[in-house]
Amino acid sequence: MRTSEQQKFLDNIIFSATLAATVQRASVYRKDAPEPRRQKFRNELKQQLEKLREQYSTQVSDSTHCENIETLARDISEKCEDVLADGNFRIGLAQKALNLYLKFYWCLGVINIPPPHCPIDSIVLKEVPEYNDNPWTKITQIDEYMNVIKKVRKKAGKLPLAEWEMQVYNNAQK
Repeated sequence: MRTSEQQKFLDNIIFSATLAATVQRASVYRKDAPEPRRQKFRNELKQQLEKLREQYSTQVSDSTHCENIETLARDISEKCEDVLADGNFRIGLAQKALNLYLKFYWCLGVINIPPPHCPIDSIVLKEVPEYNDNPWTKITQIDEYMNVIKKVRKKAGKLPLAEWEMQVYNNAQK
């Protein structure tokens, strides 16, 4: 059993890794955004991800998961518009943040059910040659995101998306 300080440490590491993977190549921030506003964005994103995580102790449907992604994108956009490069936290960014965050907690056994989707990023999209639309960072509509998920599901076959993506990710690291 972890102590509260150990869990707090893991929560911070998980969020830091999630944030880095979400924003590192996506030009999320306005160039002139001051650090205190960037910190507000980070705090808001962490708070919302923590709140959403509570829902995933039981099976979550595609529609609920998509609603969560849309809500995350909309709420972050509304609260942090002045720090975001285009004033918008796009669906592609929101899905990456939520899906990766859930993946970490699933791998740690905090969430016992595989997340309904996997993080969509360039590693996954390389495995789905039928998808040649926007890069994941530019996805702005939930329908476009679900189009990617349908193609990934076809590629994954019978494997749950989370398990398939983990294999793809691990193989890409070799």
